[in-house]
Amino acid sequence: MNLAALILYRQTKDRATDPGKCITMRKILLINGGQKFAHSGGTFNKTITEWTAGFFTDAELRITDINDEWDADEEAEKFVWADVIIYHTPV
Repeated sequence: MNLAALILYRQTKDRATDPGKCITMRKILLINGGQKFAHSGGTFNKTITEWTAGFFTDAELRITDINDEWDADEEAEKFVWADVIIYHTPV
C-alpha cells in the first residue's frame, strides 16, 4: 500500500470511530512518470498507476501519463483541482 493509500485508509478508519477527525480527500491526481525507452516499456509504473486508480473507487480521479501528449495549462489546472497528488516514478 502506498503512502497516499495508507493515509486515506487511516482517515476512513478514524471516520468510523470519530467523524470529526477525518479530512476528506476526494479529488486525486495520479501521475504515471514511467517512461518508455530502450528495454523499458514503462510497464511497472503503468501497472502501479492502474492499481492505484482501482483502489480509490470512491474518489474523483484524473490521470496523467507522461508518455501521452499533454497541455501545460490543463496539467496546471489538475494540480489546482486535486486534493492529493500521487506520483509513480521509476526508482
